[in-house]
Amino acid sequence: KTNHHYAGTPDETYNGMAPQQANTPDATGFKMLKGYLEAYALYFSKFIRSYAREGIPIEAVHVQNEPCSNQKFPSCKWRAEDLTHFIGAYLGPRFEADGIDCRIFFGTVNTARADYFYTALNDTTAMKYIKGVGFQWSGKDAIPVIRRAYPQMQLWQTESECGNGNNDWQYAEYTWSLIYRYLSNGASVYTCWNMALDHTGISTWGWRQNALVSIDKQTGEVTYNHEYYLMKHLSRFVQPGAYRLKTNETDDHLAFLNPDGRITVMLVNTDTNEKVRRITVRNRRITLTVKPKSFNTILFKTTD
Repeated sequence: KTNHHYAGTPDETYNGMAPQQANTPDATGFKMLKGYLEAYALYFSKFIRSYAREGIPIEAVHVQNEPCSNQKFPSCKWRAEDLTHFIGAYLGPRFEADGIDCRIFFGTVNTARADYFYTALNDTTAMKYIKGVGFQWSGKDAIPVIRRAYPQMQLWQTESECGNGNNDWQYAEYTWSLIYRYLSNGASVYTCWNMALDHTGISTWGWRQNALVSIDKQTGEVTYNHEYYLMKHLSRFVQPGAYRLKTNETDDHLAFLNPDGRITVMLVNTDTNEKVRRITVRNRRITLTVKPKSFNTILFKTTD
């Protein structure tokens, strides 16, 4: 890296970086020299081949985590032009030469600026190798634009926002809003962040975060938080390979056609009162009352 440090911005408490080592806000933090770029591409290739030898196939790589931010934790900012150049001129050809069967994603991008994505997706050399785009954090505001411009491109949500460690119902509802936004705008993957943390939820970098599961290190007590059940509703009843179904455009539900022919409807009530909802699937219409502040799954069998 140009600043000779794993982080991108100084923090006296957490990384010991000297102020003069801070990366320039709009510059690429990776040394854009041929030898370094070749070595980095080779590193990716060796990483994937080494895991494969241990029986762990790597399905996809998102080349840089949050390339639009200089962070106090390990980070490396890339201008879109430089990240695109690395993929098109180095990483893609390296994978090709080594016979690497692993998809390259332009990700995980954390900006709302659509032009950052356009730089890569309009580059004919890089697009020979780019198989999808990964979005997180501010990327939620770019995915609708990219979906319209590139309707055939595979889109993933790559990191759910991790909150403030309260693990409360309000944040679970916010996570639902993120899931709805990403999936209704074409994302085929939604990835949670922090499967399990201790009861403090404090990361190595001093950020108190949410987790699906909290574990009290002193007592061993395990708490399954609200977001755990939200993710369980979807991950248990929406099968891999399902298709999202078009429905009336309200943000309180999502519907999916599973490979086995069953239809899953996820219905959310964020109000403090009960709601009567009517759902029509094929030739069947049901009426149900959903409890206040609730997540609900309705599964329609193949024969329904």
